[in-house]
Amino acid sequence: MAAAEASTPIPASSALPAPFSVIRTANEIPWPLTKDRVDVRTDFLLNLIKYAVAGISVDEEWYTSKYPDIKEAIEKGLFKSAQHHYVEFGFFEDRFPRPINVDDDFYLGQYADVKSGVRTGSIKSAQWHFENYGFREGRLPQAGWRLLG
Repeated sequence: MAAAEASTPIPASSALPAPFSVIRTANEIPWPLTKDRVDVRTDFLLNLIKYAVAGISVDEEWYTSKYPDIKEAIEKGLFKSAQHHYVEFGFFEDRFPRPINVDDDFYLGQYADVKSGVRTGSIKSAQWHFENYGFREGRLPQAGWRLLG
């Protein structure tokens, strides 16, 4: 049996980066793709996400200041760094990897509900809304903004 046809899935932690044929075979992804969805093992999906998240810039000093629990965990040796925590847990907990500044004109122009809330005083500011709700809702803080990059 060829390596690409192994019957035992390769461990998800070692699956990336790997040749696509190995990933495809180990996770039983049909090729060529003929459907708009495929089933993959959960651990493999999480490792794909973590692989992408590893490219997100984390401000180590800011992160450990904003999240003192993480600073303490790093000091105890539970994590190697803020980046390590962010990749393993922080992203999945919707933590900010670094300060994200909101362009008020853009944000209020894009999100009429926030603009109305700011005008009536039920929302403190565009920045406040983004930090408390908008980030988790997938709203953009600035035109063309991306978490990765």
